[in-house]
Amino acid sequence: LRRIMEHLPEEDREFIRKRYKEMLDEFGRFHIRLSKQELYKGKFRLAERGVVKIIFSVEAFPAKREVYLRNLEEMLNVRGLDSKEER
Repeated sequence: LRRIMEHLPEEDREFIRKRYKEMLDEFGRFHIRLSKQELYKGKFRLAERGVVKIIFSVEAFPAKREVYLRNLEEMLNVRGLDSKEER
C-alpha cells in the first residue's frame, strides 16, 4: 500500500486520506481502484471505470473496525487528521 501511495499523484493521495474510511469494508479489506489504461502507461491513478481493483487486508487484533482504522491510518499517515469525525 505504501508503494502505491508513493506513486499516486498528490490529488489521488489526498482523496484517499479524506475517504479512506469509506474504502475500508467491515472485514478489514481496503479497496483501491486503479486505471487500467494508466497502469499500462506505467502510471498509478485512481479511477471508477476501466479499473484494476486491488484489495489490501488490514491486520487487526482484535478484529474490530476501530482497530482496522487505526492501523490503516498509520499506513496512510493520516493519524489525527480527522480524529473528531466518525469515531
